[in-house]
Amino acid sequence: QLGVSHVHVQRQTPRAYARLRDLLAEPAHVAVGDYAATLRARLGSLTQEHDARSELDELGLDIATDHGQLLLHLAGPFTPNDVWLESATGPTLVAAHAVLGAVVAEHKAPTTATLHAALTHLHVAAPVATKVIDAHPTLRRFGDQWVRWGSDNADKVEAVLHLLGKPATPATIATTIGEEITEQSTRNAFGNDPRFARATKQTWGLREWGLREYTGVYAEISTRLEAAGQPVSITAIVDEIKAALPDVAESSIRTYLSAPGFVVDNGMIRHRREGDPWPKVAPLNTIRGAFHDGTGTIR
Repeated sequence: QLGVSHVHVQRQTPRAYARLRDLLAEPAHVAVGDYAATLRARLGSLTQEHDARSELDELGLDIATDHGQLLLHLAGPFTPNDVWLESATGPTLVAAHAVLGAVVAEHKAPTTATLHAALTHLHVAAPVATKVIDAHPTLRRFGDQWVRWGSDNADKVEAVLHLLGKPATPATIATTIGEEITEQSTRNAFGNDPRFARATKQTWGLREWGLREYTGVYAEISTRLEAAGQPVSITAIVDEIKAALPDVAESSIRTYLSAPGFVVDNGMIRHRREGDPWPKVAPLNTIRGAFHDGTGTIR
């Protein structure tokens, strides 16, 4: 505006800035420093231009004027990043989001208060912290908890299991996720993904929880017999499996007790041994599902 060359302005800026600092240190201008400190405390180290404008309005200053820009500079200085203002001495929006991601990785489904606390340590003001959390690209809120929200179904299922904190049915998981996924899609997500383990007949959980994986009623009976090392009463087996797997019907357990792999004698059950006679098989024409295919083969 004054016709001074760009190079000369660059050379003189450090001297001018030093003179500004000298003026601010003078008793006559101490109030400017006080106002800047107040503004700094209200805005924090990461804020939005809208918030900065509102705070300056309360001080009777327009952010577009030299006075408003000077006070905002002394409170920061801030660097514009889209709608955000990042302090030179504080975290950037990317750094704040990285901290939030680390908190979610540690706590799996932290509360809003936990995320706020993490941002407070970065000197992000409470009102702005909410906006920073809302702006995170990979977090989703469920009530007062937050989880990492991936792009595919398996990631979403994992997030919901972290949210629930216990094994759940595919229907419960699909309902929690919402319209983005069906119950069948949830079942498909389990597939061969090593993150998931079947906890009971109807429920699935996360393998990292250290759950004992459910592999079927026959295996549940067999495991208990191996652990006992001797015959076990049928009543004890049924009661124990019902307690451990409430979604398995008693009738189903008793049906598997009659499997060829077991021998039942006088209310006790054990594994069939090599010397035990093979159970008598009913005539094939009485067995449902068996048929003659016309080539001399029974299928």
